[in-house]
Amino acid sequence: MNVEKANVEIRKRGLLEVTDLAFRCVFGLGGMLYLKLFVVYALPCVLALWAAQRWLEIGWLSIWCWAAVLASGVQGIFTVAAGRLMFEREVTFGAVTRQFFSRLGGYIGALIISRLLMALSGLIIIALPIVWVRMAHVHEASLLEGARAGAAVKRSSRFSENYTGATFAMLLVLGIATLTIVLGCELIGQALLQDVFQLGMPLGDLFEDGGSLFALLGFFLSLVFCATTRFLSYIDSRTRRDGWDIQVRFMAIRARAEEAL
Repeated sequence: MNVEKANVEIRKRGLLEVTDLAFRCVFGLGGMLYLKLFVVYALPCVLALWAAQRWLEIGWLSIWCWAAVLASGVQGIFTVAAGRLMFEREVTFGAVTRQFFSRLGGYIGALIISRLLMALSGLIIIALPIVWVRMAHVHEASLLEGARAGAAVKRSSRFSENYTGATFAMLLVLGIATLTIVLGCELIGQALLQDVFQLGMPLGDLFEDGGSLFALLGFFLSLVFCATTRFLSYIDSRTRRDGWDIQVRFMAIRARAEEAL
């Protein structure tokens, strides 16, 4: 990562600033790229899950479990996009796709190991939040740092242990954001179908059935915001740990001095 060429100012930020910046990045810096990635990689998952529930009559509990599994992998493509958007002027769909698939094997391995550790920690309730925090940045370690599966898990654990409180708060915010987006999509979608088009609820009802096409859509839409927020939180932690903001200031001073000569 060349911090000198960052498209976003490198400095220390609080959690509210990070989430605000993530919102602006999603709808500004990476708007069209994120939209293309969502249509190609996330939307097919939404439609496939809804079709499986509707025509194969799979229970919504199972559908949500599969959604969580697919989301763990799909959010990686948005992590790669966020990383490239941070440090490159022009980021293409093809470049993001190539980087993601070139590291897909290690990424899947890291996800399996991290989720297995989280599942095992669930046997001891008090250990689950600790492991959850330690595994928070497996995505960045694997996809952006290029670490192998086991190394990515270890890097995430070592990295997060120094920022336990901030990482835990970030994960809670992401959980709230996910729930808000899911409910927002459900309420807006159902209002349009019932009140505007007078079609009833042909796509399911989250509150009565346990899920719907709109709720699934909201869940996968939340991945874009969550992956971007998590990446920016990772950058903030790297800035605090490695002094990136100081490096950038010295680079700016050096550049001005060279221009003055």
